[in-house]
This record gives sequence, C-alpha cells and structure tokens, in this order.
Amino acid sequence: MKSKLAILMAFLLLLQLTSCNSNKKANENTLLVIDRLGREIHVPKKVDRVVGLGPGSLRTLLYMDALALIVGVEQNEGRDMTRPYNLANPEISELPRIGPQHGGEAELILRVRPDVIFLSFTTMANADALQAKTGVPVVVIETPEMAVEQDELFDTLKLVGRIINKNERANALISYIKTNIEELEERTRNITSKPKVYIGGVSYQGARGFYSTQINYPPFIFANAKNVASEDNNSSEVKGVSIDKEKLLIWNPDFVFVDESGINLVKEDYNSNPTLFHSLNAVKKDQLFCTFGYNNYSTNYEMVLANSWYIAKTIYPDAFKDITIREKLNEILTTFLGRNISLDAFKHSFNKLDKSNL
Repeated sequence: MKSKLAILMAFLLLLQLTSCNSNKKANENTLLVIDRLGREIHVPKKVDRVVGLGPGSLRTLLYMDALALIVGVEQNEGRDMTRPYNLANPEISELPRIGPQHGGEAELILRVRPDVIFLSFTTMANADALQAKTGVPVVVIETPEMAVEQDELFDTLKLVGRIINKNERANALISYIKTNIEELEERTRNITSKPKVYIGGVSYQGARGFYSTQINYPPFIFANAKNVASEDNNSSEVKGVSIDKEKLLIWNPDFVFVDESGINLVKEDYNSNPTLFHSLNAVKKDQLFCTFGYNNYSTNYEMVLANSWYIAKTIYPDAFKDITIREKLNEILTTFLGRNISLDAFKHSFNKLDKSNL
C-alpha cells in the first residue's frame, strides 16, 4: 500500500514539475496583455503575422507601420478608394481575403496563419468565440471618436505597439496628434470674434443629407469654431444627428461646410428646397466649403486633423496666413500613412463649393 502511495506521489510531483516547466517556457515566449475589453491574453513575444478585423482595425495596423506583417484582409478592404489608407497602400488589394467585413471568417483566417488577430467593435463573447475557433490570440482594440475619446485611441495605439514591437511608432504618432491639436488651440484660443459654422452631410451608418450634422464635430472642436448645433445643444453625443430644417434658418450660419461623403444627398436636399439654402447667410455670401468624409468603416483620424486645419484656415484666415493646406495635408498623410496621396483623389474636399452646381 505504501509502495503504491509513493508511486502516486512521485507521479503527481512529476506532473507538477512538468506543468511548471511548461508554464515557464510559455512565459518566456509569450507576453501577457490586457485588451480594450479587459481580457487577459497571452500573445507571442515575436509577432510576424497579423490580421485586423472590424472597422478601423486594418487602418490602425497601417498607422502603426505594420504593412509587412499583415497577411490577410477583409473582403471590402483595399477596394474602397475613398479611404486614404487604401490609396496609400495599394499592396493590400493583393492580400488574401479572410471573410466579410465586421469580423471575417474563422476558416479563412486560419488559412493565412496569423500570430495575432486584432478585432474591433465586438463583444467579449464574440472575441472569446473567435479565439476558441482559431486557436489564435484575439486582441480587442478600439477605434473611438477622436475629440472626446482621445485617451482610448492612444491606449489602443500603445497596446498594438507593445504587441508588434512598435512602441516608438505609437509614441511618435500620439505625439504628432497632440502637437497638431495643441497648435490649433494656440492659434485660435484668443480669437474673440468667431463666425457661426455648420457642417452638413455628416455620415453615420451610411451617407446622409444636408440636415445630418454632429453636435461634437471634432474638427470644429479642434479649430475652436462656433458650431451652431452645439451652441443649441450641450449633449455629449458623438454620432451624427438629424436636425429640423427650420433650425438652420434660426441659426443662420456664416460658414457652411459639407461632408463630401454626403454631397449627392445634399444636392438632392438643395433641389427639393433651394429657397431654404439661399436664405442662409453662408450661401448668400458664398461661404460654402467641402470637407473630407472621414467616417468610413470607422474614423480616418488623419482626415479629422486635415479637416481641422482646413476649417481653421477658412474661418480664421489671418491666424493661418503661413499655412498652405496642400502642404499641411501632405504632411499629415505622410506622417500617418508613410506615403503621400495625390490630392486628385479627394475631388471636392478642401475646396470651395459653387452653389450654382448644387
């Protein structure tokens, strides 16, 4: 009996030692991270192959200078040429497809053998399920609104940087964003006479018309602009909202900006009620401009900054005499995406709109 007990104890001790050695080896080869949902995940210390699933995930990897690590993309990626990161990285159109947008397909993901899967706009249950199906660490990231959720954005950049060994890149990008916002604030802080501004055609869950706006429109916040929609509503809402037509007549903005993503619907709104448009001071005084539609499969952050500089220079020309929008746009695109993009791709954006062509 004692002999059997001794053998059993020895066997259990051997199992414990084996487990300890296995855990030690795992700890030597993996990194414990906490993703944006608070999940603890062990990822390889050396990551050579990644995929980004969900709105903004691939874009985040490209911001982080990780093109060489990306081994597959969702069906829609690389084909929508209204997204600057697609224009700057034509190589991604040649990568294997790993399923539809908003999460891909487990079987197709496995075929490209990623070391880590980055996933956005998901739940803990869905992330755990994908990890169980693939056996690949799934790290949930955030691609939040830029003006009031900056910390969340910066935390995502740091998290991705830690996993793919791009800490310096994360810090450089965060510093660049902060510097731009601080300079815009410095240039506009003491301007006392601020014209009233309105942004129409703001997209959310698809293109929208002229009466779609944003109470907390980040470029207006960064440019210290007097947004008529927020003057009338102090909500913290960050998504687009629809307003009553009569509101515009009451607000009567001095400058009107149109989000290019909604420009065709704005034209339809104009044709259905041209009298309203021509009653606005901005239209009467030919102060109608077009901004880039940056809400496209989540936020194109570089274009938020580009719009901010364009709007600031438009409404406060004296404070931005030394700024050339073309040069500033080139700088921003190169910093975020590593490459410049032909401005011909932006069509109406960063230009004055001819009201006669609406």
